[in-house]
Amino acid sequence: MPENTSTLIGESIWIKGHLQGDEDLVVRGRVQGTVNLTKTLVVDESGGLRADINVRNAIIRGAVIGNITATESVELNEEARVVGDISTPRLI
Repeated sequence: MPENTSTLIGESIWIKGHLQGDEDLVVRGRVQGTVNLTKTLVVDESGGLRADINVRNAIIRGAVIGNITATESVELNEEARVVGDISTPRLI
């Protein structure tokens, strides 16, 4: 399998439930529930999560309502909107 695999949730997709995986995830749509990844979560400007998040790295450009726990880093871009607690050793 390729080393740089990722999954994309498109702008017109709405998911409710528990997401778990071992690859990068890019969210341009909506997710409600929980997200557990061993890799990186990217929430694009059009993306929105109402979820508790446990990941290695998080890059937030969109909206997140919920707690973010990252084992390596969380990057908040200028457009990011977060309501919740952030737990990480490195905040960018």
